[in-house]
Amino acid sequence: AGSGSTPPAGEVTLTFRPLVMPPARPPKPGGPGRPMADPFQNLDFPLPLTEAAYNALTPAHRQQLQALLAAFDCSSDQLDGEPQRTTALLACDSRDPAKATMAYLLGPVILSGKDISDATASAPDPATGKSQWTIALNLTSAGAQAWADYTGKHNTGGQNPGGSISSCAPSGTPCAAYVAFTTAGAVLSSPYVMDQINGPATQISGPFTQQSAQELAAALRH
Repeated sequence: AGSGSTPPAGEVTLTFRPLVMPPARPPKPGGPGRPMADPFQNLDFPLPLTEAAYNALTPAHRQQLQALLAAFDCSSDQLDGEPQRTTALLACDSRDPAKATMAYLLGPVILSGKDISDATASAPDPATGKSQWTIALNLTSAGAQAWADYTGKHNTGGQNPGGSISSCAPSGTPCAAYVAFTTAGAVLSSPYVMDQINGPATQISGPFTQQSAQELAAALRH
């Protein structure tokens, strides 16, 4: 991960990235400590890009990563586009440090905007228990295959984890079973995958209003 510029105005990026490790609570404005745009820059061991690599670290190294993740400055600009597909990403659930509640270390891109062939805002439907606006996506054939491959290897086996995402671990729900949807340098949501997802249709959730869902869907179609 590294600091950089946000995408040019009008350019929308969307990525699906897996969790590498449990998320941390980022620093609040005026709180103790100094928020850092790149807290991992002085590591004396390779930054893990997968949950398996994180779990292979010593307990001391894992503890060090947790402490550094909790120092991430959520307002910092992080590059997140096609050139960064194979790198890690640091992102929070809000670019506003006063509103952010989670900081994430995310692995290489599973899907991005180029893997999406169509996007449509989908309204809440109380009859089916859907209480929020979502975005229905149609994936390209390559995107659908990549999504099926990933979700086939990383899922909860049909089980509801029942706990917090912060407690993901090999002994419970693996962190890699959670996938973060990111745009504009922030995590829209980080749901867990229950089973393998086959076919071109999938959806993303997040704190959408009707307007924001329709605007993002329109942007993803271009």
